[in-house]
Amino acid sequence: MQIVEFGVTQRDANDWELVFGFGYRAFRASVDVGDGVFIPELRGCDYYWPVEIETYSSDSIQPKVKAVVVGQAWEFGDFSLLNLPYQGTLTAAGTVTTIYAHGLTASDDAILFWEGGTRTADITGVTTNTVSISGGSGDALPPVGTNVLISKYI
Repeated sequence: MQIVEFGVTQRDANDWELVFGFGYRAFRASVDVGDGVFIPELRGCDYYWPVEIETYSSDSIQPKVKAVVVGQAWEFGDFSLLNLPYQGTLTAAGTVTTIYAHGLTASDDAILFWEGGTRTADITGVTTNTVSISGGSGDALPPVGTNVLISKYI
């Protein structure tokens, strides 16, 4: 899967809209494009078109694939560089439990987003799916049970 679109719009001082567009096509090997012409490997971001010549066969002119041109629709990207926020829930005062493993470390600073607020904080401890935070600045943390997004603050 590759990100192919990203947009940010500020609606007001504390309200930002993030838009992500993703593209996916499975890797394919030995793709037959016709007339014995094969593409050894076709990545998800590749597209192709055949180069045809006209040949005379069976009393008619027929197209025949002579070659194939392969291009790249979008560049490969490293999702770790995007610093995408992780979805989670404030499960205790100062603890965020994420849906998936988050990759944050205790040496990182965090930024949290929720409906109606944002806050930066120090990360004081982590496990695979939890992040403990303290201090920081911004809005007061929301009530326990609030859905939040947490990301490395850079």
